[in-house]
Amino acid sequence: MLESRAAARKPRFAPRRSLVVALVAVAAAAFGAGCGGDDRADAEKILNDAFSKRIPSADVRIQATVSLQGEAAGGRPIRIEANGPYIDNPSGLPKVDLTVRVGPPGGPTVESGYLSTGDRAFVKFQDVFYELPRADVERQIQEARKRRRSGGGSLKALGLDPRRWLSRASVEGDEQVGGVETRHVRGKLDVRRLLEDLNRFIARNRNALSSTGGSVPQRLPKQFIDTATEVVRAATFDVYAGKDDGILRRLAGRVELDLSKAGGSLASNLGRGTVTFSVQFDKVGGKQRVEAPAQARPISELRRLLRGSANSLLGGATGAVSPQASTDSDIGGGSGGGAAAPPSSEQFKRYGECLDRARPGDIAALQRCSMLLRR
Repeated sequence: MLESRAAARKPRFAPRRSLVVALVAVAAAAFGAGCGGDDRADAEKILNDAFSKRIPSADVRIQATVSLQGEAAGGRPIRIEANGPYIDNPSGLPKVDLTVRVGPPGGPTVESGYLSTGDRAFVKFQDVFYELPRADVERQIQEARKRRRSGGGSLKALGLDPRRWLSRASVEGDEQVGGVETRHVRGKLDVRRLLEDLNRFIARNRNALSSTGGSVPQRLPKQFIDTATEVVRAATFDVYAGKDDGILRRLAGRVELDLSKAGGSLASNLGRGTVTFSVQFDKVGGKQRVEAPAQARPISELRRLLRGSANSLLGGATGAVSPQASTDSDIGGGSGGGAAAPPSSEQFKRYGECLDRARPGDIAALQRCSMLLRR
C-alpha cells in the first residue's frame, strides 16, 4: 500500500523537480548571455564613439613593422615610423607635419616627410621640401569636405574608416596611454575590409599619391585581395579610447601571415611573417603648430629625381618589367610569361649587407645596392 502511494506520488514530483532545474538552467544561461551581451554592447559603444569623435589636435606617432622569417627575406624586418603634429581643419585639409623613416630596426633609414598647411601641401625628401600643384591640393580639399559632410571623425576625414575593420570586440579593462586613462577594447581585425577600405583610399587620393611621379594603381585587384586574405593566419586589433572623453588615443593591430600559401617561387621561400602597426595620438587638444616651409621647390624636380632613381633600381628601361606589365593573374605567384626570375636568397643577403653599409639618403649607393638583385 505504501509502495503504491509512493509510486503514485513520484510522477507528480518528478515533473516539478525537472521544471525547477530547467528554470534554473534557463536563468543561468540568460544571465550569462546577458553579461556577454552587455560586454559586447559596451565594447561596440566604445568603438563607435572613438571613431566618430573629432580629434581637434594631437602629436601623432605611427609605427609599422614587417617581419618575414623565410630564407629569401633574410630574416630582416623593415620598420616604418612617422611622427609629427596634427591639427584638424574643417575648412580644408588636416594640418599635419609628418617625418617618415623607413629601414631595418637599428640600421640605416631613408627619411622623407609630408606637410600640409590646410590649403598647401609639400613632400619632403632629403631635407628639401617640394610643393604639390595648387590644383591638385584644391581637389583634395573638395574631397575632404565631402567626406566631412558624410559624417565621421578625424580618421574618416582622411579617407579611412577603421571602424569597418573591427569585429568581435570585448572590453579588456583600463590602461594608461600617453598619460591618459583609457578603456581598452580588443577584437578581430577583418583584413578583407581593411584592404577594401584601402582601395577606396587609393581611388580618392590617387592624384596626391601619384604627385611625385610614381605609378599608383587605380585599385587593388580582386585577386590580390583574395590572396592576401588567404595567407592571413590570425589578425587582431586593440583600441584605446579616453575614459573621460571617449576620443581615440591608440589603434594597434597584429597580422600573422603564411606567405607560402601565396604561390610562386619567391613566395615558397618567404615562409611565415608578421605585420604590426599602431597609430597613437598624444597631447590631444594641445597647441600644436604647423607652418609652411620657408623655401620649397616645385614637385616636378622631385619627379625627375625619382624617375631616374627608379629606372636604375629597376635595371633601366630595357631590363625592367614596368608596373603596367603586371596583371591581376601575376599577383599571387601566377606563371606570367616572360617574367624575370626572382632574386636568390644569396642576392637578398648581399643586398641587405650593402644597405647596412650605405649612408642614409645616398641615392647613388642605394642604386649600386639594387644592382645586386639583378641576374
